[in-house]
Amino acid sequence: MTGIQGKPTAAAIYQANLDAVSEAVWAGDLPTVLRHVAIPHQMLTEDAEFVIASADEMLILMTDFRAGLIRMGADSYLRVCRNAGFLPGQDDVITGQHDTFVLNEGVALRPPYLNDMTLIRSADGLWRACRIEARARNDGLPIISPDMAAAQRRELRQLFQRSGRTPDEAEET
Repeated sequence: MTGIQGKPTAAAIYQANLDAVSEAVWAGDLPTVLRHVAIPHQMLTEDAEFVIASADEMLILMTDFRAGLIRMGADSYLRVCRNAGFLPGQDDVITGQHDTFVLNEGVALRPPYLNDMTLIRSADGLWRACRIEARARNDGLPIISPDMAAAQRRELRQLFQRSGRTPDEAEET
């Protein structure tokens, strides 16, 4: 899809990112994932939150996510853009929503779930996802590795204890 003057629409850019990342995750292709996902990258679900701060963490998360889908019986997953638009006044940020389908031979293994995602255009001109929020519970579909999320929470607690501050105080500054 192209918009004014033959430029791709926000929805076309968004869907291209979804397709590239989905295919790369399923193939275990970390270099392709990293071309389409920013580091750091914030991931949220209804019951978990994680910030991916390195390529190593992305590899672990990507591998765990795919393994979780396979344990459910999936042979693929599909993400379909519902809507996307450029942030008003900024042609380098796209926000949108998409549905994720977990499939086996084209049949959904669970109801699709809605996601909100933000893409940023990086200095090299590539569009990268910097934040995704899945409207699903992580304990029912392991999107975020529970071990990694727990380890990050422990590290953050220790950091706050050493600083003498609470997470709430940090948000106020």
